[in-house]
Amino acid sequence: MNLTISSVRNPRGRSKPLAVALRQAKAQQAKDKLLLGEHYDESDYIVRLPTGLPVHPNLLTFRWKRILESAQLKHVRLHDARHTCATLMHLQGIPIVVIAAWLGHASAAFTMSVYTHSQEDALIQAASSFN
Repeated sequence: MNLTISSVRNPRGRSKPLAVALRQAKAQQAKDKLLLGEHYDESDYIVRLPTGLPVHPNLLTFRWKRILESAQLKHVRLHDARHTCATLMHLQGIPIVVIAAWLGHASAAFTMSVYTHSQEDALIQAASSFN
């Protein structure tokens, strides 16, 4: 499954916030590339420095921590937010193959075993199905 900016739309055809953010990032990268010319380092990464180089993971972790602090939220590792995203998508009924593609996994079985977690309500509902 290829995820494109044009495929990130809600049922009414309006762009979702992700699509808007991707378009803005793409526009900014085009401006950066125009400004730097041959000195711009082209890459396939979405999150890049103004020079086109990929952002180092430590910088993302540092900024994530600052965002949480400024929002006065409890510290959660950025990778844990990935687990939460997968679990919430699963609970909303998003097909596991779509979640796997969203996370960049080749195997939906891997996604199921690692990134989605059973929730108390789901376990209670499963237990009550035996009545």
